[in-house]
Amino acid sequence: LTTHVLNSMHVLLPAVEHWFCRLANKTLPYVEDKNLKADIRGFIAQEAAHANAHKGAEIYFQTHGIDPTPFKDFLNWFFKDGFMGDTPFGIYGPFKRYPKQWLAFRMGIIAGLEHYFCFFGTWALDAEGLESADPAMLDIVRWHGAEEVEHRTVGYDAYRALAGDGVKGYLGRQLSMSFAFVAMVGFWLGSTVYLCHLDGTKE
Repeated sequence: LTTHVLNSMHVLLPAVEHWFCRLANKTLPYVEDKNLKADIRGFIAQEAAHANAHKGAEIYFQTHGIDPTPFKDFLNWFFKDGFMGDTPFGIYGPFKRYPKQWLAFRMGIIAGLEHYFCFFGTWALDAEGLESADPAMLDIVRWHGAEEVEHRTVGYDAYRALAGDGVKGYLGRQLSMSFAFVAMVGFWLGSTVYLCHLDGTKE
């Protein structure tokens, strides 16, 4: 169970990180600060590298007869054409009319997730209990954790560039972070249960 709780990240995160990259690119035209623009571009490069790094986990899954492709396909749809897309479920009206606000809400979700990922990254770097894990998988997790700590504030700064620092921006951030928490727990549990279901072993 512990293995699948951790390995579920390799199923979840590629779709999430590609989504991060798409939204960060859409945020750049709204950013005037040159340093923040450079940080966002660095963030995009790191997230793209993270998404590609998770491909190494596919070898691990194949070795153990686990194929999470259907769940990964669902995630790619959810973040591109489903609820988290630019026009969720093909509904153009309000999302085309208020594209900046919809982008700000989703960037607020990213800011919330990056806060949680930073916490997780710090734990992954310091946790002594992980030393007995598969070395290759542990390397991926700890390298990823280190980079999450490094760019932990970029999502938040990008959100502020879109929504500002006023009351509306603050309330919007709280709404986005609440949604991020529920989504993170739901998807993490869902992917873990899915991997356990696919695992043919009974130990």
